Amino acid sequence: GAVFKGLDRMDAEVRARALELGIALPLLAAVAFAGAPVWATGVAFCGGAVGGLAWISARLRALPDEPPAEVTQTQTQLVREGVPFLWLAMLQQLVGRVDNFLLAALGVAPAAIGRYGVAGAPVQGLAAASQVVAVAGYPSLARAAAAGALRAGLVVAIAAGGAVLGGALALLLYVAREPLVRVVFGAEYAGSVPLLAVLAWTLPAT
Repeated sequence: GAVFKGLDRMDAEVRARALELGIALPLLAAVAFAGAPVWATGVAFCGGAVGGLAWISARLRALPDEPPAEVTQTQTQLVREGVPFLWLAMLQQLVGRVDNFLLAALGVAPAAIGRYGVAGAPVQGLAAASQVVAVAGYPSLARAAAAGALRAGLVVAIAAGGAVLGGALALLLYVAREPLVRVVFGAEYAGSVPLLAVLAWTLPAT
């Protein structure tokens, strides 16, 4: 992340992310140990995001309106950038798990939710890989935007390229879905294969 984004924002973001995980992981362990309902995992991740947001908000409030010489305007701006990023992280955890919330609320059996989770795991993993590509291109796109060179045609081309790459990954996942599930998760999750065949085609949109 530091290589792609630059060291400027990492001071704020990495520490907040570390706190987020430091809260979420123990909560997840407690959820698993207690055998809590599936929606409790979403609560654990949201608890971590709240902790990260609280830390960065406290740091933001500690900044003076007029930064002294050792705190440059750039540093002040980058810390303030962390707040919307943390809000987005919390919303992402909620939105990314709303399906599990709904399934649990509708009374779907935990075993069926587990099969759904198995089908979604490879898709979510590849979707996360697309974020790495986006982060890698962030500095170049930011410089192009600042220079006024980020034209509509380039934006459309980038979006089209992403859709093509997502389609190729979806096809690969569709073709390999059955051996993938059997090898990675086990034959007892063979019931996830038909659902994976459907979920794979959400990748072009990521």
